[in-house]
Amino acid sequence: MSLRQEFVMLALAESANVRELCRRFGISPKTGYKWLARFRSSGCDRASLVDHSRRPLSSPRLSPAHVQDAVVQLRQQHPTWGRTQALARAAGCPPTVRCAQRRHAHPA
Repeated sequence: MSLRQEFVMLALAESANVRELCRRFGISPKTGYKWLARFRSSGCDRASLVDHSRRPLSSPRLSPAHVQDAVVQLRQQHPTWGRTQALARAAGCPPTVRCAQRRHAHPA
């Protein structure tokens, strides 16, 4: 049984003091209540106690798909062009062209 599962099982007891359990387990009350909420909202599924991804859901600085597609198409049509020529034709900025090429595995 993992530390989280043990904590949740003890915290679900009727006479449990969650803050005292948090001190005993060496976690913050915020974390303890978060684990309890996850466990309860999942219908008491132990898999809910596994760490969730901290990756952002979106990337606000990511270039739009149509711009990336334009850069990729230019590179496919003109494989000898460097970043400067691709940039001039795609009318983007250098980081946009570089990132699109990197993302789609086209060397500069």
